[in-house]
Amino acid sequence: MGSILPSSGAPMAERVENTMVPMETSLRRTLDGLREPTDPVERFRVRSELESLLGEGAAFEGDKGDPLSDPLRELLEEAAALGVPAAASYLGQRLRADGRSEEAFGWFRHAAAEGYAPAMVQVGLMYSNGDGVGKDLRRAADWLRPANVKGSAVGKYLLAECFLFGKGVERNPEIAVTLLREAIEMQPMGRALDLLGACYLRGWGVEREPLRAVELYTRACQAGFYNACANLAVLYMKGEGVPANPSLALDLLREGIEQGENALCMYFMGLAHEEGLGTRRSRRRAVDWMRRAAAAGNLQAREWCASRDISVIDNPPGPR
Repeated sequence: MGSILPSSGAPMAERVENTMVPMETSLRRTLDGLREPTDPVERFRVRSELESLLGEGAAFEGDKGDPLSDPLRELLEEAAALGVPAAASYLGQRLRADGRSEEAFGWFRHAAAEGYAPAMVQVGLMYSNGDGVGKDLRRAADWLRPANVKGSAVGKYLLAECFLFGKGVERNPEIAVTLLREAIEMQPMGRALDLLGACYLRGWGVEREPLRAVELYTRACQAGFYNACANLAVLYMKGEGVPANPSLALDLLREGIEQGENALCMYFMGLAHEEGLGTRRSRRRAVDWMRRAAAAGNLQAREWCASRDISVIDNPPGPR
């Protein structure tokens, strides 16, 4: 099913087919420019080339699931020792993908200490989640602050979360809204658009404007952040910020389910069938959708099922 929302143009990012030579070969060839004594301008050029290479590698090669090879690790460690923090950060990504979070944290920390903003973000995330290091929300925020200063859009978004919900910092919704706007201006991430929409809907740090929330949720849904499709569907169900349109609300939920297997959309689809919103009331279909949402990890659906003594199974068949 195609998007039922008006197109907002080209996707934010589009993965292309990987036609590049293997990372190990490219890295070995580029490193030669740092091993030999060269003038500062040439060394800067080579470092920039390596950072570009490793950034691209993180986008496509780190997701393959292949174990990190010893030769590639040796090259990455050498590049890090030669002053390329992107190499340390990329090594951290590959190690974490291999389930070696404690080692990964050390390499992210190494790159972050050298001022590499993407690594600062990862250190902040790992402190926030207790992944590879003890959970510490204050330290998480401390690492996200410099990432924000260095202009990381993701860093701004994550720091906005800290200020909005008081995670490791004193709660300040006004600062959160400012950071979200800055992040979106740099990179219109679906998550940031969705969270700013929530601020306008609830009046967090801004005057309450449901219509503005609708606009932001729409952009986030178009960007492929399907929680926003669910949030937008609720507004169309309730007629908040827009005229009530239960049929469009259901279409939005279907889009989130069909395009993204989104658990929040499944949960609201279950509620729609339970309450007869935009569709015929059906307890059987409500249960089917709630079980599917619960299996996909939605906590509200799990509570709904538990309160009714309904079992939750992994990978249940989709409602018919």
